[in-house]
Amino acid sequence: MRTAAPRLGGGGALDSMFPGFKDKIWAQLPSKLRTTLIQRENASFEAEARSVCVTQNNRMRMLNQQVLDRLAPSVKNVEVDLKRQMARGTFVVGRSFYLPLGKRNRFDFSKAENVFEPFTKEEMAKRNMHRGWRVSLLAGAALLWLISDPRQEPMVVYCGGTEAPAPPLQPFWFKSAWHSSTIPNVRRGYEVYRKVCSTCHSMNQLHFRHLVNEVLPEKRMKQIAASYDVVDGPNETGEMFTRPGILTDAFPSPYPNDEAARYANNGAVPPDLSIYASCKFDGPDYIFAILTGYRDPPEGVTLRPGLYYNTYFVGGSISMPPPLSDEIIEYEDGTPATHSQLAKDVVEFIVWTSEPVTDDKKRFGIKASMLMFFGALCSGIWTRFMFMGPKTRRIDYGKPVF
Repeated sequence: MRTAAPRLGGGGALDSMFPGFKDKIWAQLPSKLRTTLIQRENASFEAEARSVCVTQNNRMRMLNQQVLDRLAPSVKNVEVDLKRQMARGTFVVGRSFYLPLGKRNRFDFSKAENVFEPFTKEEMAKRNMHRGWRVSLLAGAALLWLISDPRQEPMVVYCGGTEAPAPPLQPFWFKSAWHSSTIPNVRRGYEVYRKVCSTCHSMNQLHFRHLVNEVLPEKRMKQIAASYDVVDGPNETGEMFTRPGILTDAFPSPYPNDEAARYANNGAVPPDLSIYASCKFDGPDYIFAILTGYRDPPEGVTLRPGLYYNTYFVGGSISMPPPLSDEIIEYEDGTPATHSQLAKDVVEFIVWTSEPVTDDKKRFGIKASMLMFFGALCSGIWTRFMFMGPKTRRIDYGKPVF
């Protein structure tokens, strides 16, 4: 009980002018009035304190019940069975049954005889059944994903009159998130493009400097760039002139404009190959299928002059003649220049030119994934050792005493 009550009187100025005047006024009040004032203040304080305690106890009781319900045995949570231990009387306050033997934390402060055997054989069988269900569900989900994977090659190909069949999926090494482009293949692919494909197709977004120390050494790239004549200018007299190419020049275009390209290719303009692999769905597989899909037209199919039959091109007829064949060029490194090898190498080069920084992105992603996995592992271990004690404690609440 409090033994003091607010005194009557004014502010600080009166205290300095008349020291002790509040005590004098309080002493002149009747004793019953003073007792009533003290009791009134004490009752107000105790009511407020009781309200706060009851509110906190109700909140803690509700949170504790939520924890108990969340940790009840089920298919989702089979680690802790608190209610059964509490009913049996073998529950240990603050003890985690799943920590290694001999490991204690600051929340452990009691122990029972059967602390390491909190479950009976029947209960352990039920918990193992729950675990079996979880493993079965995960295995079923993985099997369903494998069966319904849209990237699985269909057994039968159906196509309409104008639709081309889907290109077969090729096991290119760079498709995996853990693998990179094979630079020897990219180097040979550039050789195929330079000697075969560049006669019709351009790469306007690529410069010779992009290949320096990535595909070929700087000295070799300077030799290749100097083999082209580049129109530059104007000079001092205001005229355009021709000079040997340098590393900062873009790949030369085979045609000065689209009209010239259309006239030279039976009305079709060869597409630019700078980002062609990224523009097509399954770009690497599509390009490989086009390069290797030339066939004789089937019975009953008649093509116009200047068109060729390709199985994987829309409509089946294409203006581009078969660009590759066995031993059409001779590789500088001595690799046998078969039809499939030439197609594979030029596909790798076109994919690399679409995004030369793909390998750096994959490397950064692998490092970030490893770092996040390590951080999640450390966070999980810390959370388990720090909060397993409070989560497995039994808290009893009694009636508040004032």
